[in-house]
Amino acid sequence: MKKGLTLIEVLLAIFVLTIGVAGLIASFRTSGNQVRASNDIFLASRFAQDKIEELKNMAYADLTDETVWDTTLIGGYLTTRTWTIITAAGNIYKEIEVTATWNEGGRPFRRKFVTRRSAE
Repeated sequence: MKKGLTLIEVLLAIFVLTIGVAGLIASFRTSGNQVRASNDIFLASRFAQDKIEELKNMAYADLTDETVWDTTLIGGYLTTRTWTIITAAGNIYKEIEVTATWNEGGRPFRRKFVTRRSAE
């Protein structure tokens, strides 16, 4: 009896290894996409939070009821930041809402932050 591998055994081993390597490559690609998406969400959140901080540090009287927006390029995607200031009844406080929106891979994304600012 001869010892060694037949051609069928070698081809089967190559096939199994190819399937395994293809699965690894696909998982690395998916992981890379998830890391990029997480980074884009972080950057858009920072973009919105920066405006929240800016508005919170303004004088209360300078916060007028309005809706304003601006745009910037974040992670290769055009991101729109919208902020709305609403005065509560009796001028007790002002509600500040900042939203960052963008489309990534044909899917819309949105991050919204809300805070309240009192006169004192």
